[in-house]
Amino acid sequence: MLNLKPSYVTNDVVTLKLVTGEEIIGKLMEDKPDALKLTRPLVFTVNPQNGQAMLIPWLMSVDPKDTTPIDVYKNNVVMVTKTVKQISDNYTQATSGIVAAPAGLVL
Repeated sequence: MLNLKPSYVTNDVVTLKLVTGEEIIGKLMEDKPDALKLTRPLVFTVNPQNGQAMLIPWLMSVDPKDTTPIDVYKNNVVMVTKTVKQISDNYTQATSGIVAAPAGLVL
């Protein structure tokens, strides 16, 4: 059996594809044997009115400001990987208000 090192580590913004087809983005707090602990999970979706990509809360009945980690059980996950930088930056801005500095910015 192959034992490949994952492309992500704790505190990375990761993308999960679930067996339901949902694409979840969240900050990985812990990779447990049976679950991935995520904070502030969001769904990557397309706005039907204008076709723009957007991030919306995955769990509508949970306070979006709550940083308590949520277990996503691995038996429901098809794949997990580190999120691309542009979407990761958008996630960080949406969940914390922090805006990433543009590449090449010199202070």
